[in-house]
Amino acid sequence: MDGVTSIEVYGYATPSANANSSIAYMAWDEDSKTVKEVEGGCAEYTVVTTGTTTWEDGVWYVVEETVTITSRIDVSGTANLILCDGATLTAEKGIEVSSGNTLNVYAQSAGENMGAIVATADGGAAGIGGNYDAGGTITINGGIVTAFGSFGAAGIGGSYAAGGDVNIYGGVITANGGESGAGIGGGDSGNGGNVNIHGGTVTANGGEDASGIGGGYSGDGGNVNIYGGIITANGGEYGAGIGGGQNNTGGNVNIYGGTVTANGGKAASGIGGGEIGNGGDVNVYGGYVYATAGEGAVAIGAGSGSNAHGTLTVAEGYVVYGGTSADPTTVIEKSNNDYARSRYMIVTVPETEPVSYMAWDEGSKTVKEVEGGCADYTVVTTGTTTWKNGVWYVVEESVTISSRITVNGTVNLILSDGATLTAEEGIEVSSGNTLNVYAQSTGENMGAIVATGGENAAGIGSGYAGNGGDVNIHGGVITVNGGEYGAGIGGGDGDTGGGNGGNVKIYGGVITATGGFVAAGIGGGYFGNGGNVNIYGGVITANGGKYASGIGGGKGGNGGNVNIHGGVITANGGKGGTGIGAGDEGSSNGALTVAEGYVVYGGTSANPTTVIEKSDNDYARSRYMIVTVPEPEPVSYMAWDEDSKTVKEVEGGCAEYTVVTTGTTT
Repeated sequence: MDGVTSIEVYGYATPSANANSSIAYMAWDEDSKTVKEVEGGCAEYTVVTTGTTTWEDGVWYVVEETVTITSRIDVSGTANLILCDGATLTAEKGIEVSSGNTLNVYAQSAGENMGAIVATADGGAAGIGGNYDAGGTITINGGIVTAFGSFGAAGIGGSYAAGGDVNIYGGVITANGGESGAGIGGGDSGNGGNVNIHGGTVTANGGEDASGIGGGYSGDGGNVNIYGGIITANGGEYGAGIGGGQNNTGGNVNIYGGTVTANGGKAASGIGGGEIGNGGDVNVYGGYVYATAGEGAVAIGAGSGSNAHGTLTVAEGYVVYGGTSADPTTVIEKSNNDYARSRYMIVTVPETEPVSYMAWDEGSKTVKEVEGGCADYTVVTTGTTTWKNGVWYVVEESVTISSRITVNGTVNLILSDGATLTAEEGIEVSSGNTLNVYAQSTGENMGAIVATGGENAAGIGSGYAGNGGDVNIHGGVITVNGGEYGAGIGGGDGDTGGGNGGNVKIYGGVITATGGFVAAGIGGGYFGNGGNVNIYGGVITANGGKYASGIGGGKGGNGGNVNIHGGVITANGGKGGTGIGAGDEGSSNGALTVAEGYVVYGGTSANPTTVIEKSDNDYARSRYMIVTVPEPEPVSYMAWDEDSKTVKEVEGGCAEYTVVTTGTTT
């Protein structure tokens, strides 16, 4: 057309996309081991339309609404795809992610309204993956993803070749292999590649002669690592649930967590070899595993026609059950470094009896047994050095851990009666994290912790330059020593910053906390302030290092806030420090409040007997301090004496009593 200029623009976002604010999406967070929203979202992206068939390297694509693409989508380089809530991408010819290319898929939420992909291939291609070649790298963080492979190809993975790398962190994924193709993994004659599943709900259905997860026809299982999620893997006829296709071995399968159900096809194993395939190496370190084989095969091991079952290794505490019918209950004992195999097998930790523990009850203002106890817990062993958010840990018997224990998130620890946890490098509870400690009783047989901080670290608390987190002690015999410059309980060395004590609550138990050189027993490390200390019960002895307080600041640190609601407290400062308050060179002793009826004693020598009266809403501080309820003088009273038939004074009177006040109504 004369006088008309034609302009074609490639690879840029549509104007409507540029006009929008950032698009939210969720991705795997390695620290928390969960899928969580990414701060800031994605600000620069291209909206997927019916013509968006080539996805380019480095570009972010967004499915904003339901869209159907009739030709095969080709991923070139590394492409990122965000599925908006409620939106569906229908790829009628599938999505090509061949070897050397990468597709990362994200959703905006984790509920029923997640965005979706439906990818259906033909002509020998994978639903998502290769096209007569190996699959590339496919990472799914979320979304409802349904993939159908065509003849010779996997649902997600390779086409007449290996599966490539498939990583699943979340979402609801259903992968269906075409004939001779795995659900997730290799195509015809292709090995499984590398499949890593961290979460989500995954259903993988192999085509005829192929595995659910692993090898296609005549392909071995590759490497399958499962860390979490709910996984159901169904082998096609003659293919393993997880492992090899027909005529090939199981590869390497490692299960660290999750709930795994693996069903072998005809004559194939649940986990291991396809028909006439050897078993490979299967390691179960965690989770729950239920495996079912086709007739003539074993649940974990070789397919029919082979007796080479490979190796089966299970973690300490796990039990292998086996039998000839579903839901077997017969325990298979390890013999000659192996397990007998059967058609149905379960690998799990047997259900345990709940563990009792005692916790502070706000209604009665006492530590009392918690009804029902704790039924779901992890037993502490010498290798239990990383304590995870939301997990309950139980010290069943005495155990020594030689490296520093790290608390991530909120962790609960039960000390069984008679058991001692020795933490030779202490327990790291830094700011933002919480450790709750419980005992099973209040007597001499209470469980115990003996913790010594590493260099510049608190016995229980933060490390160098860190502030202490939240430590709540409901019971136990707790003996804690700070490392050099670290508090017993609280902050680490704060000479370059940090070192503050965090938040410490003590409800019961017998606690002895000793600070390292120039650090508080409970509170701040070197140059650290005391933080917040609340004591409701227990017998507490806090010894400060040189120039530091017993409870409060390290050398150069202020006292913080100390509130005593109950218990018996002995606080001994180091030279120049206070029993409760600031360390030497600290500018403020902070606040000290004590419950009605409690008396503060202080002096310049241990076990002081001089009462410190409250003045100007505070207490004078001294190096040695004790806070307790004085033992009352016995109260005399008279009662009927049957022998003399008179009312007479009772010898010794009453030594333990409550004084009636205007509020004593119950």
